[in-house]
Amino acid sequence: MIRMMFALFALTVSLPVAANWVQFMKFSTSIVYIDSSSVRKEGDMRMALVLVDMKQKDADGVQSKLGRSEIDCPALRMRIHDLSGYSGSMATGDAVYAFSGSTGWMPIPPDSALGNTLKLVCSR
Repeated sequence: MIRMMFALFALTVSLPVAANWVQFMKFSTSIVYIDSSSVRKEGDMRMALVLVDMKQKDADGVQSKLGRSEIDCPALRMRIHDLSGYSGSMATGDAVYAFSGSTGWMPIPPDSALGNTLKLVCSR
């Protein structure tokens, strides 16, 4: 429990005061935003804050999710770090959960909408 609270506190403290959310992808059930002011270049890698805003709450009562994405530009793959779920839209409301750690690498099809978006992020 203390570990979860620390992860949530660390994520909250690390959020930019005024995020510059730009629509990243749109689905029938959600919109994915990237904070353009958070994109950091580290060699061939990119890091950025990503927010998923769902039109309806899921079974756990989560309406939005916020995490850091790590993008491996040459391999066109990504993984998520430190994901938190919120009861309100745009990472507002109560924190329903906080995951501290990383997902596995997810390959991104190069000709997909996400693949094209990642190529754009990697070109900066």
